[in-house]
Amino acid sequence: MLPGMTRAATNSVRFVRTLLTAIVLLGLAAAASAQADAIRFEVETFRVDLVREDGEIVERLVPVDEAIPGEEIEYRVTARHDGDVIYRPGTVVVTVPLGEGVAYVAESATPSDDRILTEFSADGGTSFSEPGTVQRSDEDGGGTAGPDDYTHVRWTFTTLFEPDQEETLVYRVTVR
Repeated sequence: MLPGMTRAATNSVRFVRTLLTAIVLLGLAAAASAQADAIRFEVETFRVDLVREDGEIVERLVPVDEAIPGEEIEYRVTARHDGDVIYRPGTVVVTVPLGEGVAYVAESATPSDDRILTEFSADGGTSFSEPGTVQRSDEDGGGTAGPDDYTHVRWTFTTLFEPDQEETLVYRVTVR
């Protein structure tokens, strides 16, 4: 802890570094996983605020580059195909490390459908499965992992990824 800083402030500073590192890793992991120079990735980061509008509690997304413990953060990863090659099903894979100091928010990732398979890892990205079947590493005691245990999220495009196609992938974390 730095002199004069509270534990919360120290954690906030640590998370700022983590958030920025996660964004950099996200870009590198996504680009490497897609293995395609023609696919461009854009990452947006938002704090999820609860506000009252017309007597109802609703969510407001506020762009951020730092957060403090307890805040919920939403990441939006947009993959855009700027080339002319049509990628076959299963060849465009976007893998994102969740980062240190955060916990995945259950059921917040873009869900699996007939175009995109969404999977998670709890062993540092070695293996991936759908929720409810994700396994912890042996070092972490093995067994079925919960959302708090997830270390990575991965989306696999299960249909053709064509020129000019754009997909936005979303997930949320809570800052610890």
